[in-house]
Amino acid sequence: MRFLLLVLCLISCSAAVFAQSLSPRITLASAEDVAIAFYKTAGIKPAFTNWIKPQEPYISTAPFLRPGVLAEEKARLEKRYDDFDPASDTLAVRINTQAVLNERDGMPFLTFVFPGQEAGFFPFPFLEHHFALIPSNPEKLSGAALQTTETAFLRNALKQGRSYTLIVELAPQKADISQLHDVDGVKYWAFTVNIIVRSLWDETGALLWEETENVRLLP
Repeated sequence: MRFLLLVLCLISCSAAVFAQSLSPRITLASAEDVAIAFYKTAGIKPAFTNWIKPQEPYISTAPFLRPGVLAEEKARLEKRYDDFDPASDTLAVRINTQAVLNERDGMPFLTFVFPGQEAGFFPFPFLEHHFALIPSNPEKLSGAALQTTETAFLRNALKQGRSYTLIVELAPQKADISQLHDVDGVKYWAFTVNIIVRSLWDETGALLWEETENVRLLP
């Protein structure tokens, strides 16, 4: 499998402030979330001890207290692994974009523009591993057909040249554990996902547009 050599940049600045304005149902995926989802989708339980020892809080804990921290963290990770269900859970990823109203095939269309970059995959480094979330439906990152009421609202809401936030919610499809894939010298585990929810937000965290598809593609 050959990756696209184009990477979607994830937003990090002001993430905590923005997240406070999100719908309560949306929790942005962390690298740990992605790692757990990858291994659960693959049907493999990781050696969580190897995750815990190189990280906080273990490394800054006094040696005589480390067994307790190790037990607590292992229990936490095992519960997160057991609770994650690839058939119903999603991973939410946040992308910086511009949004432009135009037409496609004579119909109103909302186009997403990623300045200076193009869509390919979502990279998530975790410890010594690198995971690549690869959408099976990348056309969903180019934009969306609109209804008349949506077009009227967005025509007033969107400002030319302004940056917006696109959140995509990704349903796990396949975790490829057969081999690592090299992209510009970085070796990635390939994690195929399906975009099932897209939502556009302004800089205040207000929701401008959302599309949900009740379709999950699983192997």
